Order: sequence, then C-alpha cells, then structure tokens
Amino acid sequence: MTRVGDYAFWDCTSLNGITIPNSVVNIGNFAFYNCDSLTEITIPSLVTEIKEGTFANCNGLGKVTISGPVTTIYNDAFKDCNKLTQVSIPNSVTFIQNRVFENCTSLIEIRIPSSVTKMWARVFSGWTEEQTIYVPFKEGELPSGWATSWNDGCSAKVVYAQ
Repeated sequence: MTRVGDYAFWDCTSLNGITIPNSVVNIGNFAFYNCDSLTEITIPSLVTEIKEGTFANCNGLGKVTISGPVTTIYNDAFKDCNKLTQVSIPNSVTFIQNRVFENCTSLIEIRIPSSVTKMWARVFSGWTEEQTIYVPFKEGELPSGWATSWNDGCSAKVVYAQ
C-alpha cells in the first residue's frame, strides 16, 4: 500500500485508531476528515505533503507525529482539531497554506521553523490569548512569502526572534 486515497475515511466518526503503513507516500485530500474518535496519528516517513483538509474537524485528535520530510501543509489540514495538544512542525516544511491550524484552541504553543518561507492567510485564526506562536524571524523581517494576513483572526501571543 502506497496511498491513502482522497476521502478514504471521510466521516468515519467511530475510527479511534489507525496505523498508516511506512510504505505510504501519499495521504489524500480530506482522507480523515471528521474522524472524531481518532486521538493520535503518525504520518509515515515517506509522506512529503499533508494534503488539503486531511485531518480537519477531527475533534478528538490530540497528538500528531510527523515522521517524514513533509515540505508542504495544505489548506485546512488540521482546521477545527480543537483537542490537538501536540504537533511539531519539522524543519523540512517550507510552505504552510491557509487556515492550517484554525481553531486548534488546545495547542498551548507552536514553533514555526525557519525553513518556512511561505505562509498564507489565517493560519492561526481562532487562537486565543492563552496560546503562543514562536516565530524564528524578527518582527517586521518575515520572509516575502509570508502573507500579511498569516495571523488574521488570531489573538495568540506572537513571540518573534530577537
């Protein structure tokens, strides 16, 4: 098995665990959308992209482990995962698209690696004052690929590099 297809487990609300084989190189768009009982996921080491809406609305998802050389996280990948408490963005990621972590209100903090040279709009929309985003660049010196609206709709504390 090398692929989990688009919409493969769409709305499987009773799916509480899955082991994605290490042979998988592609997880499709919305593959696990609305899998409310899914609590933890490990993205295999050969996967290079987290597709659009892959884990969106997985309200029970608490921990995401990204094992591989993921370079792009597409629109809405983790949107509305309101129980998500653990995710580390690896240094291989260069591009984060729109609303990726929107309404992930249980994440206390997130650290953006310096490898991220493109970040689109509203990535952290819905975040509250109790949350913190660590940015590896100085304020006012973000890469040109970062949209000025990257944190629109976000009340989280942003800590810039000194």
